[in-house]
Amino acid sequence: MSATYGAIYVRNKGAQADKRPLVGDEWVAYEVASDLLPGSDGELMSKVLSEKYGEAIYVFDDEGNDQLYYEHCKGGAVLRRLTYSFNGSESTWEVVEGTPE
Repeated sequence: MSATYGAIYVRNKGAQADKRPLVGDEWVAYEVASDLLPGSDGELMSKVLSEKYGEAIYVFDDEGNDQLYYEHCKGGAVLRRLTYSFNGSESTWEVVEGTPE
């Protein structure tokens, strides 16, 4: 059985009070869902939230399709973006952008 999930985390700078804290008071889980898919038009999921809250991280994993997507934005700028997926013949890194964290 494979799992699919997506999650967005934001620094807790005015994030909604009903969101679940992750690490102390710094990060909160903004949204976690099995259908929180990466933007099909190339739009960064974390960009707008990082503009609003200062910093955001988006993670998506689909084990059935061997796909991993990660993006970390701060103030609307991409710090790191990674995409690992199956291209039809092998699993490979398709996008590696930004500075290693």
